[in-house]
Amino acid sequence: MNPKVIFHLGVHKTASTHLQRSFKKNQDLLDEYGFTYINPKQCREALFPITLKLRDGGDEASLQKHTEMVFHGAANGNPNLIISDENMIGHLDQLINKNLIYPWSHFRLARFFRLLPTHEFEMFVGLRNLATYLPSAYVENLLHAKYQTFESFMNHSNPWDFSWATMMRRFGNMSAGRKFNVWQYEDYGSIKSEIVSQMTTPALAHRFKFINKYPRPILSHAAVDYFAKARNSGRTERSIEILQEAGELFPIGEQHPAFQPFSQQDIEKATEKYIQDIRMIAKMDHVRLVAPTE
Repeated sequence: MNPKVIFHLGVHKTASTHLQRSFKKNQDLLDEYGFTYINPKQCREALFPITLKLRDGGDEASLQKHTEMVFHGAANGNPNLIISDENMIGHLDQLINKNLIYPWSHFRLARFFRLLPTHEFEMFVGLRNLATYLPSAYVENLLHAKYQTFESFMNHSNPWDFSWATMMRRFGNMSAGRKFNVWQYEDYGSIKSEIVSQMTTPALAHRFKFINKYPRPILSHAAVDYFAKARNSGRTERSIEILQEAGELFPIGEQHPAFQPFSQQDIEKATEKYIQDIRMIAKMDHVRLVAPTE
């Protein structure tokens, strides 16, 4: 019997790391209820290379067999396999192309589905107001990619130029009826137990213990400026070392507000677009919106 695949796609900067580390903390509990968790590192080592071979013209039938072997081995006899890796739909240094966010995400997902044509899938996606998502994504990208200005990262676009609804519509067009459970990052703190319940079972969620710390807070505006000056002056240390130094010199507080390059008018316009997007997404046939109860 093929294990059911519960696939958490992220997106980046929606408390994905908090959820992933909480799953890792609860691995014994998950196993007790018939779930195996595949973390991002395992996913990137075992699965991502196979999708690249398929993209590059590899034999689909043999790659399907290889993927089946990987999944059955990973499931370790359990009927459910939880995968969580936001990089499966795209990297932050390739986040934006023209007016699309995660521009190749639907192609990446389609390849994944092609590799496991007989498996049952259920997808889970967290979304976030682009007015806060994009600055946070930019800071995260500073850790891993070549330095660029925020304007360059944004492809000189505005935050309201992009649409989560467009991305979710693209997912629907290639998902062949597979369901996507969608929530808003802004609600995560109050609905995280419900998210785990939907991904697993209510009984498991009742016993599930979340980690306390939310990793990787955003930097202050002054810290980001410090990092930019360090890179422009020719400093060659690892990005994480300079960012840690910047964060210690300019911690977020009254003197050093969080990095937010958008004007208040931009934020309000992006927020209105976000509200409209969520309303459209909630009406899509392939989407179930996970939201706080009134």
